Amino acid sequence: MSVIGAPKDLMGGIDQTSEDLRRFQATHPDENVDDVIRSFTQSVSDDAEGLIESFKTSTAKSLFVMAECWKVSPRELIPGHILLKTFLYHVNGAYVPRAHLPAIENDPSERAWASFIGLEEKFVSQFPQNPDFRTRIIAAWPGIFKWCRYFYLQRVSSVKDFDTVRANIWVLLRVIGHLLMDKQLLKIIHDTKGIVTLCTQLWIHPAVPPALSAFIMHTLFLNATQEEIDEMVDASANKPDALAQVAVGRLRTAMNEVPMCPSHVATFTFALLAISRLPFHCVTQAVLLEQAVWVTSRMLVLTADALRAAGGSDPRSEYVQCLNAGLSFLRFAMVRDDSPRWVAQAVDAGMLGVICEFAPVLERKLHELSRGFVQHILRDTLLKHLVYLSVIKVVDRELNEVNDEVAAAGIEKSWLRDDWLALVDLASTRSAIAKLPKKVKGVCRTGCESTVCTKFGPKKELLRCTGCLHVYYCSRQCQKDAWPNHRAICKIKTKQRSYGDKARAVFSKSDNKFLPKLFSADAERHLAHLHKVAARDFPAEKQGEHFVLCIDYTNAAYPAGTCSLKDVRTYTFPPLTGAEYDPENIVAQNDALITMVRSNPKAYTFIEATFAWGEQRLTRNTTVRPNIWGNQGTPALNWDGKKTCENEDAEANAA
Repeated sequence: MSVIGAPKDLMGGIDQTSEDLRRFQATHPDENVDDVIRSFTQSVSDDAEGLIESFKTSTAKSLFVMAECWKVSPRELIPGHILLKTFLYHVNGAYVPRAHLPAIENDPSERAWASFIGLEEKFVSQFPQNPDFRTRIIAAWPGIFKWCRYFYLQRVSSVKDFDTVRANIWVLLRVIGHLLMDKQLLKIIHDTKGIVTLCTQLWIHPAVPPALSAFIMHTLFLNATQEEIDEMVDASANKPDALAQVAVGRLRTAMNEVPMCPSHVATFTFALLAISRLPFHCVTQAVLLEQAVWVTSRMLVLTADALRAAGGSDPRSEYVQCLNAGLSFLRFAMVRDDSPRWVAQAVDAGMLGVICEFAPVLERKLHELSRGFVQHILRDTLLKHLVYLSVIKVVDRELNEVNDEVAAAGIEKSWLRDDWLALVDLASTRSAIAKLPKKVKGVCRTGCESTVCTKFGPKKELLRCTGCLHVYYCSRQCQKDAWPNHRAICKIKTKQRSYGDKARAVFSKSDNKFLPKLFSADAERHLAHLHKVAARDFPAEKQGEHFVLCIDYTNAAYPAGTCSLKDVRTYTFPPLTGAEYDPENIVAQNDALITMVRSNPKAYTFIEATFAWGEQRLTRNTTVRPNIWGNQGTPALNWDGKKTCENEDAEANAA
């Protein structure tokens, strides 16, 4: 998707003609540029045919003057088709020297360089009236590109003066950038072997004009393939971190400028999206670790501030382009691996407030794809990630800061109303579960691990297993009684502890502690549904001792989870996803856990929970003592007046 035009610099926001003239004056100090142009104009008047016929022997100086006159003269001193023929003759790839030597006055590289200055917007802008211009430039493109690569080595990578390099990069970028504005040339340029390397080298160069290079990157590579992004890494000396730092750093700089230039900010954001579009690529990971999600979300906040200052509308629509770019990036970045981290970053930076306040503006002006992206963020990504305490806390905080009047005037009058209210309702429910230990007396108490003991008490009053540090006993005798069941899993967890900081935790410590609490609370709430499922699918099972209570949080249509039952006697653990640090250890833990439950099913409630982690599905299991099946559970969740899960009508279906 590309919904942005060329940045201002490409369209003439900088007086580059004057820069060209100054550079010509610096290389020809004994000549007055105005005198040269007047002389050229007079020579055209005196002998136009002779001058045109001599184009093959034109000097670099005369070619430069032709280019300048072509660009700035209000009338055509020489017909455009003759000038184009002249310039294209001197950028023929056959004239590219084999060795990369410094330029010598009037050598082929100087004549080609002067011709490059003429191959800019004016020819491209005349394509509709002169289709032959396009045909001839398309035929000449291989030579133009060959010269571009030569000039990069001759006039960029081998030159030390910063200002000179910057001016030379500008010429190369203008030639490529203006040609990209034609759809036919865009495809041809994109398919050119080596274009990825050249554009990446220009883009990451410290002397590059940032907005123009970012425009080229996002225009050419918004739908980059893995091979193209791999080539970008190679072009950066195999440093994906360097690509990430350039992309995120330039966006950060642009959005903090006063005043902010929205066209540049949007261009930088789309370039960021272009290089980080592949889920498991090293560049994507580098971009995320560079805090790109937080930076992009802050950009949305600054854009919202600018829209607010403009009275809620932007006559130029440039700020809406920033919203398009930012929401497009967040839609995919927030569901990459380690997604709870990225979702929390986006919400913490203020994304929810922007969506809430400016939903009507987004509905009217946002690109169709971007409207789908923002709806996906609210309806799918956020709801699925409200199983993580790290996300719940920041969402709850940000929702509490939303002004009711702003919400009523903004998102509640937009196409996002139902999605917003669903988010508010679920966040409130999950926040209440997170606060249960502080509200409900006795919840912080734990039970003795011995299955023949029914004692509960505060952890500080119980004895802790010194091996695994996970279970508690009320006495030495209870520890001895429980050891046959606990032995296997204790040894496995003790081994896991020995890894120390080397182990890569999938979840944060707070999330790791909260997930079992959430699963247990929701299992209680789903019991009414589960009893209906049991009556339908397991009519012979009267006691429910052999059930695995399954809750699936990955269906956004049922964000409070949808439940099902499995038989613990035939139960097998789902395959691991690859996110775990030590799969063999986890498999061993799972086997020990299921053996323990099967040996005494009355003593345990076995819960299997499935939830989103990036675009993957993770499954985690937990046990609760005692077996809760005999309870009917708390009333089923009345989640925003909708069904709690797809089994709510199980009894009616069974009938």
